Formats: sequence, C-alpha cells, structure tokens
Amino acid sequence: MSSSVKKIGFHVAGMTDIRYFYPVIDNLISIGNHEIYLIIDDNNKYTSIYNNKKNKSIFFNIFANILRIDSEKFIDLKTHIKNSDILNLDILFSMSCDSNRKNHDFKCGKYFSYSKRIVLQHGFDYLGFKKGARSACEKTCYILNDKIYERDITKRFNQKPSFAVPKVPVQYWNFSDQIDFALSSVSPWRLANLSLEEKSAFIFYPEVGHHKIVSSHVESLLAKEYKIFIKQRRKSQDIDNTLIAKDNVFPVFDDFWLPSEAVVFPLLSNICIGYGSAGYTDLSAIRKPYIDFALTSYSKRSVDLKKFNQETGHSYEKLEDSGLPYPKPDHSDNFYYTEDPEDFDNLLSLIEDKPNYTDKNWYLNKCKNSFSAVDFISSITSI
Repeated sequence: MSSSVKKIGFHVAGMTDIRYFYPVIDNLISIGNHEIYLIIDDNNKYTSIYNNKKNKSIFFNIFANILRIDSEKFIDLKTHIKNSDILNLDILFSMSCDSNRKNHDFKCGKYFSYSKRIVLQHGFDYLGFKKGARSACEKTCYILNDKIYERDITKRFNQKPSFAVPKVPVQYWNFSDQIDFALSSVSPWRLANLSLEEKSAFIFYPEVGHHKIVSSHVESLLAKEYKIFIKQRRKSQDIDNTLIAKDNVFPVFDDFWLPSEAVVFPLLSNICIGYGSAGYTDLSAIRKPYIDFALTSYSKRSVDLKKFNQETGHSYEKLEDSGLPYPKPDHSDNFYYTEDPEDFDNLLSLIEDKPNYTDKNWYLNKCKNSFSAVDFISSITSI
C-alpha cells in the first residue's frame, strides 16, 4: 500500500451516525487515496444496526453497495475487543469520545491507534459524562456547527481539543441531492406531495407531555394553510392521534436514515419548532427559522436544578455537573427563544415577514459557491 494512502476509521455507534458520516466518506472517496474502515459499535436501541433487520439492510446497502466499502473493512467492535486486536489508523472519526460500553475503548493504543481523532457534533452529546468532551484527548479535533459550542467546551472542560467550524454543517453538504431524492418519484415520502414552494412547518414533538400546546400551535399553522411534519423519536412518547388524523399533518420517524428525516424535512420547511429539542444546534447553523419553546426545565436559559432533578429522576447536587444550561444561538437572527407558548402567533408573524422566508434554503444556496466540502475535509484530515 502506498505511503500516501491514509487509513481512516469511522466509529459507527448507531444508524443516526449515517447522516453525518455519509457526506464525509463520499467526499473522501472523491478525493481518493483513502482506505475506509467502519467500526460497528452496536446498541440495543431503535438505532441498532444488527438487531433490526430493516436497519441492517439499509446500513449495508449504503456502505457496501452505494459507497462500495470493502466488506472486509467492516469491523465488529465487540469481536475486535474480544480478540484484543489493534487497528492502526491515521485518523479516527466518531460522534463521541468513547464506545457504547463507555470503557475507554477508543483510547489511543488500547484497541486502536491513530494520529488524529475527529469528533462530529450531534446536539449536546459533547456534554456526556463519559462519552463527551471531558474525555477528549490532545489528538481530538471537534467539528462543530457554531463557535458558541467551541466556547462552551473550552469553558466547561480542562481538556484542550482543537476545533473546526465549517461554513455548512456536515449533514447538509449534500443537501441538494437529499432534496432531489425526497421530491423524486422513488421517494418513500411521495404520498405527502412534498414541495419547495408549498408552505411547510417541521415540529420536533416533545419527549414528554405538552400535547395540548402542540395541538394549539398546529391549529394555528393549519389555519394559515401550512403542511405540517411532526417528528418523533421511537424511544419517546407517541404523537397525539388527534393530530395525526388531521389533513396536511404527517408524522415522521427515523425510518429511512438516508436521507435522514431529521435533515430532509427541515430543508423542505419554512419554519421549525422545538419543545426542549436540541434540534436548533443544526438548524440555526443553516439560518433556518427556529422557535425554541423552552417548556422543560433543562431547556431554559436559567435552570432550576431541583425541578430538573424531579423531572428527570437525576440527583445532581451542582448545576455544572448536569451540563446545564445549554448554550443558545442568540446571535442568529433566525433563532427565537421563549418560555411562553402564547408567543407562537406573534413569533410566526415575525418569521413570515422575513425577506428570505419563501426561499427555504437561501443560506445553503448562497454557500454553494463559497464553501467546498472537499477543501474542508482535505484540510481537516491532513496530519
């Protein structure tokens, strides 16, 4: 093997990781001179790769058939550890600083060696006690969605990883292809008659409670002739059946994985709404209008630790141990924070008056000629 060929591993801890790794691997393949390894670290959740037949089929179709990664480069982490194997890499990509076992499995020299560790941001996973940024080493480089998260990591933890903030977040590098597929005749969502011209709203459904508040907001949107997509994770509470039964309201789950529903539906929407969701960490970075209804204690700017412990069952004695409060992208003129559900109609009107409101992806379209994913990934993988 030529010395110019880099060996790059991707620690895949679940199906969610695909939305981030696919664009990176696709660009690495286009550059060439890279040997790609997939380190499969399975779990028992709805995001499991091996324990869900549909997920397994999707996973292997994406990486073996579409990206054409040699099946011999698919490494089962459990077996790798059991055999006490060591894989020598130039670069290791992951979404967190440890495996699902939380046993320091990716400490350099233990089961893997590498010159550089690149961790991509997924919400606030970097705050995790064992898998978050406090476990980062000097070889770690974080790819983040915004400078505010770099400042947050630097302020909270003693570790000093390096940071990179691309002009366009990784999961949107191939946004045009994702949109084209969603609007095509083979789209799994074609029954919803998706459109870039039609007014649409994307809602992150609350993990617990607040059904009536969401229902009230949905009614306001329907009265203004919006098509509404309501996203929920399989592990959280069900969407209220009375909402699903309404015309122009469509439930959305993590079922297809690529394009990810959490990526493609916001691209097709004029406005996004969350109720304690960390979805704004991605969407504010592409200037998507986002209303952050901070209804849960953990999502507020000022956190009542006692109330937070009661709501979540935790027993933190210090606020800093909880990782709260979360940073908010208040510098973005498309981010709207409120703790009052009654603010909805006024905030919606403000958003509708924005000059770029009808162009759902004006920022991403603007970046087409000023941002090169190939240049960025070439720079970040230099060692």
